[in-house]
Amino acid sequence: MSGAARAGTVLVARPDNAGDVLLAGPAMRAVAEGARRWCLLMGPLGRAAGELLPGVSRVVEWRTPWIDPEPAPMTGSHALRLLRVVREIAPEQALIWHLAAAVGTPVVSLFAPIVPAGRWAPYGVPTVVLGDQQAPCRGTRAKVCPIQGHPCLSSVNSEQVVEAVNRLAFVKEVVR
Repeated sequence: MSGAARAGTVLVARPDNAGDVLLAGPAMRAVAEGARRWCLLMGPLGRAAGELLPGVSRVVEWRTPWIDPEPAPMTGSHALRLLRVVREIAPEQALIWHLAAAVGTPVVSLFAPIVPAGRWAPYGVPTVVLGDQQAPCRGTRAKVCPIQGHPCLSSVNSEQVVEAVNRLAFVKEVVR
């Protein structure tokens, strides 16, 4: 990636066994080339293999209930532990949405257009994206809103959020 912009922190989730982790090694090396820092979210059966990959900044172990052969019950504290660790690694705005999508939960996303929603919004679950995607902050990748009054999200009202939640309550496909 010489001369190309590099991403900040990238979190790669590969919570399965050592063989699958090693098979994904070339893809993970490609991620490493495009990131300033990259971390792995691994299951206990793949952690040792993940730690062998060159350049990984941090390996986080989490027993994924839908992959682990002897899963612990999925509890609120189990999910909160993961959320705390992942927020520490990658605190970007879309994190919670992607975690929800990873476990099949529909998402109402109040999405600032600092990055394109088509590339960064949750994928694979019913989703409604709210917010002015043409606002002046569009494409800036700003960590702090550069526009007075936050026009991209201040236009969203509570009725729109309730309507979006109600739409998702009865939908089985992706809504954008």
